[in-house]
Amino acid sequence: MTKSTFIAVLNLDQQNPDLLAYGDYGDMGILLMRKAGIVDQELRKYNVIDNMEFPSQDSLQNVAAIYITGSKYDSWRYSEYEWMQKLIAFIQDVYFNHKIPLIGICFGHQIIAIALGGTAKKVGWEIGTEKVQVSLTDGHIQTLTGNSKKVAKDLAEKGSFLVSEYHQDAVTKIPVETINYGSTSNQQIQGLINDRIFTFQGHPEFPTEVEYSLLEKRIDIVGKELYEDALKRKDEDDGFFLGRLIKSFIGI
Repeated sequence: MTKSTFIAVLNLDQQNPDLLAYGDYGDMGILLMRKAGIVDQELRKYNVIDNMEFPSQDSLQNVAAIYITGSKYDSWRYSEYEWMQKLIAFIQDVYFNHKIPLIGICFGHQIIAIALGGTAKKVGWEIGTEKVQVSLTDGHIQTLTGNSKKVAKDLAEKGSFLVSEYHQDAVTKIPVETINYGSTSNQQIQGLINDRIFTFQGHPEFPTEVEYSLLEKRIDIVGKELYEDALKRKDEDDGFFLGRLIKSFIGI
């Protein structure tokens, strides 16, 4: 991998006025990868919702990986939005024709699953810092190769990790030839892996203060009971560890 290659960050967010100090989901993803050690590689952000921006076909030969952010939109309502339909077509083209590693966060995780034949739907809130129990077996790991195999081994060795969760929608059926690597007490599908995709239902890019700032301003939406339960789990998460896994998956 050379400096002429770059990581494409598909930003599916619009700046939240309550989070100006942190930027949008694309900015937070870039910071996560920088902190994880991706320091020499260009990280190029594309604003999909506002500008319908995607890497051009000519530039794909120089794309080292594609990172797809979270979004406030519902992934399962993709038929209602032109940008989602274009995103799904783009994911399918990249996956089947260009073999570029895909990383998906929350909505990104769900839309990758949908694009590759899985399903997602609204299942109810999962918020706060949650423990993801890793369920990878030796059999799973043996089906993987290269960078994904190393990532799976590192996940299996850790056994579990803490991650910020902030979603109502979830993947309900995984695509063929993908592995669900973990679950929480609330959601059974917390991330997918194969040799070309690595996804998270949670938000490894969220600083703890971002998660709880969002929740505090949305008590009326998530409900007081869920909010107070989330406060009991206001722990530092394993975002740095997960960022390092993303770095390993890309192969930098």
